[in-house]
Amino acid sequence: MVWIPGGEFAMGSDHHYPEEAPVHRASVDGFWMDRCAVTNRDFARFVEETGHVTVAERPPDAADYPDACGTYLTIERCRYFIYPDSTQAQPFEVKQWPATTIRITNAVRR
Repeated sequence: MVWIPGGEFAMGSDHHYPEEAPVHRASVDGFWMDRCAVTNRDFARFVEETGHVTVAERPPDAADYPDACGTYLTIERCRYFIYPDSTQAQPFEVKQWPATTIRITNAVRR
């Protein structure tokens, strides 16, 4: 693991989804990060071996996303962000890509 120091950054967007606006200053505390990337294959193996249900596979609660379009509050829509085209087997190349959309609730065992 390597230590990533905290700092300030511009968070949000004034040019994309309405719920991302306005751009504002935010800060993050320092944190530890794995030195090596976790691939989609690694994460899929973790899910399979532990029976973990990812955030993307849980029905979203509309109360958590008051300004989101209801069309996007479905399991299938959310799953796309972790498993592109999850209805089919991933090609080898995708399985080797780093897993980039894992939420903290999917990364930390309780």
